[in-house]
Amino acid sequence: MTPTVTAADEVAHAAVLRLEHVLEHYAHSTPLSVWRWAVLQRMNAVRELLVSETEVPPDLLQARRSSALRERNTLLDRMTVLRFRVLADCDVDRANYELRRLMVDLRHHLQRLNDIAYDEVEGETGGSD
Repeated sequence: MTPTVTAADEVAHAAVLRLEHVLEHYAHSTPLSVWRWAVLQRMNAVRELLVSETEVPPDLLQARRSSALRERNTLLDRMTVLRFRVLADCDVDRANYELRRLMVDLRHHLQRLNDIAYDEVEGETGGSD
């Protein structure tokens, strides 16, 4: 049985896509204040999704879930630092670069969560034997 993409997965990927879109298309083509506002709004949406991730009961995948939780906390810390850089840093290109790096790590995190969910379903159905 192959798990389907959940609504939460779609929302998370859409939020990341919206933030990536702002980073790609607005940095040099709009006034700096507009760019900063757009980035912060989209960062808040992604941050809320990360904060809303919940822990699941312990089982065989607990170590992977714990790792994902630590990774999430690291991403949240980086987002906090980057929010201040977006607000106040004069070097917009550097802030944009750091945000793009964060986007790559966010995508990896979302993929890890999807992998854990897939493994949970495979474990419940007995695998592909």
